[in-house]
Amino acid sequence: MTNKFGNWIKMSRLQAGLTQAAVEKEIDASSGMVSHWENGKSPSSEYRKKLEKLFEPIDAGSGFDGEKFGKWLDQEMRKKPINRIKLSQKSGVHPATIDNLIMGKVANPRSETMRKLAEALGHSQKDSVASEVIEETKRNNEIPGLGSFENFSPHVKDEIPDCAGVYVLYDIADRPIYVGQSESICDRIKNHQDKFWFKEPIVKQGAYIKVPDDDLRKQLEKILIKFLKSNAVLNQHYTER
Repeated sequence: MTNKFGNWIKMSRLQAGLTQAAVEKEIDASSGMVSHWENGKSPSSEYRKKLEKLFEPIDAGSGFDGEKFGKWLDQEMRKKPINRIKLSQKSGVHPATIDNLIMGKVANPRSETMRKLAEALGHSQKDSVASEVIEETKRNNEIPGLGSFENFSPHVKDEIPDCAGVYVLYDIADRPIYVGQSESICDRIKNHQDKFWFKEPIVKQGAYIKVPDDDLRKQLEKILIKFLKSNAVLNQHYTER
């Protein structure tokens, strides 16, 4: 009897540049399990699904909303070809962020995130196509008089912005649940990390805008909380009763 699935695991793993231990870590499997599977032992249906999700290319499908950078990223990954795990290793960008970009769930990617991904795909900052896509995405996310509104992952340390500004935290359904402001968003987020509500899926994603002026930050935070009203479920101190 041929070991088709085991051969597929091994081929996919090598194409992604992953060790057996790395695959086990990604799918939360015990040490030695990948070796057993590659040598003919059949994985459970649970692990089979995890492996298929790990190695199969992302399908943007009908949910893809046409955000330019996400579309460009998807096309470049298919050209190489390269999957999100390998691209994450090369770029330092979290696999979930790559997924969300391609699926159109991140409309305002950070400039640094776009740059890292473009360089990992072999495009330098001087590359005309990559630069054009990044600059157009940044222009589309510009708020006149304030600057660029960008998304970030509050659970990935390297993606949390270390600047003065106003931020919004969203749950898994993209509902805004917390609005805050600080002269250091990074420090403020750290203060949230030991709170029970900060864990996923209650807090899934974040967005921020740089606002250096202290008074303007406080005014903007107050306006946003008033506007969101009961939707900002975790901080309603400025909402009308």
